Amino acid sequence: MVKMNKTGEEILAVKILPEESVIRVESGTNLLEALVSAGIRINARCGGAGACGKCKVVIKDGTVEELSDEKSRLTAEDKEKGIRLACRSIVREDIIVEVPFESRVRKLAMGEKDTVEGRKRIPPCEKVDYFSHGTHDAPVRKFYIELAEPSLQDNSGDLTRLFGALHREHGIDVREIDLPVLRILPGILREAEWKVTASILCEGTNCEKGAENCSIKNCSNLSIVRVEPGDTTASQFALAVDVGTTSIHVQIVDVVNRKPVCKSAEYNGQTAFGEDVISRIVYSLKDGHLEQLQRAAARTINELLKELLGEAGLTASDISFITAAGNTTMTQLLAGINSKHLREAPYVPTVNALPWLKAEDIGIDVEPNTPVYLFPGVASYVGGDIVSGIMGFGLARMDELTLYLDLGTNGEVVVGNKEWMMTASCSAGPAFEGGGLTCGMRATLGAVQDFFMDPDTKEPVVITIGNKKPIGVCGSGVITILAELLRFGILQQNGKLNPDTGSDRVREGESGLEYVLVWKEKSGSGEDIIITEADLDNILRAKGAVYAGCASLIKQVGLTFDMLQKVVLTGSFGNYVDIRSAITIGLLPDLPLDVYCFIPNGSLLGARLAAFSCALTGEAEQIAKSMTNIELSEDSTFMDGYMAAMFLPHTDTSLFPTVSAELEKLKEGYKS
Repeated sequence: MVKMNKTGEEILAVKILPEESVIRVESGTNLLEALVSAGIRINARCGGAGACGKCKVVIKDGTVEELSDEKSRLTAEDKEKGIRLACRSIVREDIIVEVPFESRVRKLAMGEKDTVEGRKRIPPCEKVDYFSHGTHDAPVRKFYIELAEPSLQDNSGDLTRLFGALHREHGIDVREIDLPVLRILPGILREAEWKVTASILCEGTNCEKGAENCSIKNCSNLSIVRVEPGDTTASQFALAVDVGTTSIHVQIVDVVNRKPVCKSAEYNGQTAFGEDVISRIVYSLKDGHLEQLQRAAARTINELLKELLGEAGLTASDISFITAAGNTTMTQLLAGINSKHLREAPYVPTVNALPWLKAEDIGIDVEPNTPVYLFPGVASYVGGDIVSGIMGFGLARMDELTLYLDLGTNGEVVVGNKEWMMTASCSAGPAFEGGGLTCGMRATLGAVQDFFMDPDTKEPVVITIGNKKPIGVCGSGVITILAELLRFGILQQNGKLNPDTGSDRVREGESGLEYVLVWKEKSGSGEDIIITEADLDNILRAKGAVYAGCASLIKQVGLTFDMLQKVVLTGSFGNYVDIRSAITIGLLPDLPLDVYCFIPNGSLLGARLAAFSCALTGEAEQIAKSMTNIELSEDSTFMDGYMAAMFLPHTDTSLFPTVSAELEKLKEGYKS
């Protein structure tokens, strides 16, 4: 008997291999969407547009309706083997589908990566005394109170009695309580024999005392968000979250003892619907897709939270509150807010600063009433992740003139100190995270993440994550590959491969010259791992956008790079970038190496610190309001600078004196 849903659509069975799981979908469902909804992490970098060809699946039984533009992505041999693109396949009957290993998103690599001797990694920034200012009450703080039991002589209401006990025993004045807490208050008070712990939320914003002096005891904006039986004040935990475009990082922190407990990370489940924020905004505009993106991000957070709760020996009810930071698009998508206007001039976000939310609002698997703080943003493409990083690093309290650069799919730049801050965003695209490259991949096992040329044989040596057989190239590998090929004359300064090197690794490919990094006999994919001139163009555009963005912002404030006292890098791959290689290709300015330092994850750093101090959430609000944003798309000098940066390292060699000297020396060596 054919199963139908309430509206008359046929319900079909999709069996997924090798999991042997079966899901039920309506006839007409896109296969990619069905697989993602079933929790299958499938690679679909183009957001289901059929452009990347990464979401290959094998239809083992049954057939799918193929959308017309699929043929350009599959060979005749692929078709004979039953291979289809999930994003271009519509389920019209019961099917059995295999999702092969190479089409799946591998787990994010969290361990230390191997490196080549002699590489100059960017050193970590010196620790800042984050709590040298203001007060340090957590945004949610617990207070144990013993209430007088009501009687005929004292029959005031339960809530009045609770407010009075908090004032009498702790000197704090609370006038608000969340409705879900009020509904269960009578039962908790009586079951606990009037001895309870109240969790008080201090929002840290719009405080009459000012953010730097905000604390529970002088705050005028307090509310009760939880009441528990007995004294639970000795134990309190929070969840800090970095909602990145590519990956999501979470950390449980011990609020009482002011220390991190454990952390983990995974690729953002939204990556199945697009590699970058623009593709996700476009995807979200279709019916039901905004909700789908929201659930995907929440599901990733919940999976990581479950893992950490098990590791720490805690339960979901132990999480008192959540602090989270992300770029403007990720923040709005997590909150389920329409992001359409972020990509249309004049690039206006729906909201820069959200009020405190509840966990149930965004689908996080903790107590429904748990407060959630989302860091405020500055503009459409300068979001809460940058505000969080600036607050956490302490740039707004520093005298040194500093350039803060978040390197990822979208490059955000801040320049300034405690007196002033200006910011801009430059879209680098996914090349620095392996996207848009023929053999590009994210930083997972088997990714080439370091590379050097043997000076005697001129043969390449690759280092992969986990020392596995190479299967592709990730972002940090891309930078060292370009720099090494440039140093050895294989890559010309115009970004084109040199056909006259005499190396059989430089060959004619399907779309022009390409360089073979790894022969198929030594690769883990069974295919040659290559970098093509089209790949090189993508990388040059990415590095040109970042450098030109930094240069334009510096110029806007009447400065030059050599006036900077500190350059701070953060982002998904900066920790593993060889700084000399980054300067060699013109990604970073040619400055003394000791000017540079690195923060592993500025967004998570700020989110973690905000869990310890409501004064810092207030400071984040002030930082967001005080930053001046420059729209580079409206700055004519940016495009000029961008075109000039489409060269290795730059068309103006005076900007890169040490690189130019090195390349000239190497050229002389080739001639001799």
